[in-house]
Amino acid sequence: MENVTQSEHKPMSARYRISERDYVRAVTLSLMPTRRALVAFILFVATLAGIGAVFDWRAALVGVDCGVSFGILGSLAIMYLYIPRTARYSYRRYKLIQGEFGLVVLNDGIRFTSSNGESQVEWNKFFKWRCNADYVLIYPAPRCSLSSRVRWPCRASTLPVSKTC
Repeated sequence: MENVTQSEHKPMSARYRISERDYVRAVTLSLMPTRRALVAFILFVATLAGIGAVFDWRAALVGVDCGVSFGILGSLAIMYLYIPRTARYSYRRYKLIQGEFGLVVLNDGIRFTSSNGESQVEWNKFFKWRCNADYVLIYPAPRCSLSSRVRWPCRASTLPVSKTC
């Protein structure tokens, strides 16, 4: 079998339409806490518990338990009630996202097409990327993502963008 370089591969392309459900799930994925945030939260709670143990461990334990419980309940309410509701509202008002899109993954970047125009962005211009089993989010800037329901290999070695979140 012949050695084939990456530049000789046919670019992956797809046409897709983002549904309201896809949009809500992509927004939820983009706002999920990262590993770094979860580690920071655990270290914060452990620090509070450690400080409380040095002084008065019973009062500290009650305070940490209450704080963590209310923090988790608040986070879950925001993540599973507030964010989906506002994402659905945004989707309904954002007519451009409801159209059909084209996506071509090239060796040097990604080409996006829609009824309003076309753009191509080089891999080195992207800030970071994030994915799960169903969606790929590519960030050209912090807090600004391009979502795709297109399934493609989601590994650091397959996306030239090096920063994951």
